[in-house]
Amino acid sequence: MTSDLKKCFVEFFGTFFLCFTVLFCVFMNVNPAVVPVAIGLVLAVLVYVGGPVSGGHYNPAVSIAIFLIGRMGAKKTFLYCIFQIFGAAYASLMFLWFVSSLAEAPVKADFTAIPLVTAEIVFTTLLIYTVIFTAISKRVEGNQYFGFAIGTSVTVGVAVAGGICLAALNPAVAIAVSLLGVATLKTFILTIAADIIAAFAACGLYKLLSIDNAEKVEVVPIDDFIKQ
Repeated sequence: MTSDLKKCFVEFFGTFFLCFTVLFCVFMNVNPAVVPVAIGLVLAVLVYVGGPVSGGHYNPAVSIAIFLIGRMGAKKTFLYCIFQIFGAAYASLMFLWFVSSLAEAPVKADFTAIPLVTAEIVFTTLLIYTVIFTAISKRVEGNQYFGFAIGTSVTVGVAVAGGICLAALNPAVAIAVSLLGVATLKTFILTIAADIIAAFAACGLYKLLSIDNAEKVEVVPIDDFIKQ
């Protein structure tokens, strides 16, 4: 198995585990106070596990943003997105097999368009912004807090925005829950569009605020400073 294919399968399985967790939270009457924490923690675990292999994206919007800032090629980005979508669809199929059939048909979520799009863009941008500045930026290479930061950003997004949008923060998650009838077609389309817009927004913030390419400040050793 080639290196790129291994990376794609890491993205597939990571997206599967993330979406499978989300589906259990949505359908199995998990305590609402626990849901954001569970989703954030599983993402943090998956980022730490898969990060050294594939980068641990598990999110087409993240992969697109990393492509936009020039840190990944077009072919690899396309393959990542495809495998992430397959992982989301597989999670839906496995969840249906696991529960045999849903006890009752879910009420389709249908949110007001402007709050939905606004919240989804804001918190998906926060997630991708966190990914770029903690896991991608050259200035923080080798840090050990990136997974915690990424998972926490999702916990915040789900907790704050869960009542006004799907709070998917991820097109793959939106696909997984929509395949099981959680969202109306309008909500699904607006969520996907908002997540992709967020990828461009996060890319713009990175290009505006990043100091990766800035001139490094010369640090004068303390002994030399005293001698001066």
